[in-house]
Amino acid sequence: MVRRFCANSQPHTVEIRIVLMLILAVALINMQPSAHAQIAFSSDRGGDVDIYVMDEDGSNVIQLTNHPSSDVNPDWSPDGTQIAFETLRHERMKIDRNFEIYVMDADGGNPARLTDDPLVDASPTWSPYGNRIAFASNRHGLGDIYVMNTDGGNITRLTVDDTNGASFDWAPAWSPNGRFIAFESTRGGGGSDIWLMNPDGTNPIPLAKLPAHDTSPSWSPDGKQIVFASRGGKNFTWEIHRIDVDGGGIKSLTDNLANDRYPAWSPNGKQIAFSSDRDGNYDIYAMNPDGEDVQNLTDHPAGDYTPAWFPSALAVSEREKLPTQWAIIKSNR
Repeated sequence: MVRRFCANSQPHTVEIRIVLMLILAVALINMQPSAHAQIAFSSDRGGDVDIYVMDEDGSNVIQLTNHPSSDVNPDWSPDGTQIAFETLRHERMKIDRNFEIYVMDADGGNPARLTDDPLVDASPTWSPYGNRIAFASNRHGLGDIYVMNTDGGNITRLTVDDTNGASFDWAPAWSPNGRFIAFESTRGGGGSDIWLMNPDGTNPIPLAKLPAHDTSPSWSPDGKQIVFASRGGKNFTWEIHRIDVDGGGIKSLTDNLANDRYPAWSPNGKQIAFSSDRDGNYDIYAMNPDGEDVQNLTDHPAGDYTPAWFPSALAVSEREKLPTQWAIIKSNR
């Protein structure tokens, strides 16, 4: 009886293992379609400027904020649970244009004010570790870069105006590995350029010196390149450019009579979203990193601006993991 039981139990054990492996395989397959990116953006399609979110192909547009004041410049936390943005909702007289930085849940709930200053606080960007938010403010001059905790505490000034009030630092963007912050600056004279500095504000260096107004830097997921908006050239319109982080390999990705602004690199590195008025009003577009295959994602009569990507939290492979987290892991090896 014992031998017969043992002999018969082995096939049953194998069958159970096979069934469990099949269940696991089916679960992983079912997870894979959910691993898609989303794009948050600001739009005045509701009569005032609010924050919206859509799938990466422009479908499933959902309104996240609904306030009579302006909500703009969304930026996702690395884990996708929160969105930082700048807003005028706290103003009473509606005349000062005093933007402040707020944070809300990814579904638009629980908005909380992080900054409270008589002057402008804007352009929030999360660190890849999710523990700090860099932002720009003119609270001590024309403009400087600051950093704070995610609850608004411990505000620290990173850049210092050393040109008697004539320099302007704005639009910070954290590198995927957290080692650098790119930003716009006029400290070199002759317009504004894209600069790099350490996350504590030390060692600021210009990335390129172009005869134009350069702003809105966005890093490639591998941290090797930066796209930015530049106003100048033959048409004096805003165009998108790409540059290597060593200052070489600069390339113009758009070149037309329209304005192409607010570039944002996709999490997988295969697309760059941006806002353009090439069809008469500002819409969100996407193109390849070489500037080819441009697609209109929103195609709406209202104005759509400032796209910001986030990949799904259900990614199940290294290739589809959150790129900032994966870059941190690689850089620490």
